[in-house]
Amino acid sequence: MHIFSKIFGNGHTSGNGHANQDQLPRAAGTHTDYDSISKEVFVDETPPNIKPSESRPHSGNVLKEFLEENYFMKGFNDGYDTHSREVLDRNKLRIGVEFRYVIDQVIDQMESERFSLRNHLISVGDTSDEISKQLEARIEELKARVEQLRVQRAQSMEEEGWVMHPIHDYVDGFVRGIQRYSEERFFAASTGLFNPEAK
Repeated sequence: MHIFSKIFGNGHTSGNGHANQDQLPRAAGTHTDYDSISKEVFVDETPPNIKPSESRPHSGNVLKEFLEENYFMKGFNDGYDTHSREVLDRNKLRIGVEFRYVIDQVIDQMESERFSLRNHLISVGDTSDEISKQLEARIEELKARVEQLRVQRAQSMEEEGWVMHPIHDYVDGFVRGIQRYSEERFFAASTGLFNPEAK
């Protein structure tokens, strides 16, 4: 048990074997702070629920919500329950698919806004130079944001960019879940809990 104590410390699980977030230390290298990501790429409107996975409640910023989910704990519980490489690989792919779906929704919203602003700019014409400049500035700003999101979408195909942290957190948690499951099984076997004849 000494080697497992080094790996897990004094972490505990709930009665069903799943880890409680307050009880389980975060693995080194996990990330929860996305402040380095420009908040300007986020929009206030709420897009439709994500279809590749279960629906989730939205507070108005689906991309920020997606990035700030606790993927470490999701990975831990999946690793503990399944201890399957196939599940790990499938869920890594699913995170990337969901990320691209969210990116596409945000891009669609921004492109729709750009279209509306261009139409409004045409309607305004030369009536007000100040309004025209404001509209043109907003259109260019949205264009830059869309380009940034498209770069992130392309990078996600290689598990790079913004999606890298959710995927890495999930993998770290999954490995820890397998380790915790193995520790409990080995401990139970050594004490004869699963082998009455060993008593």
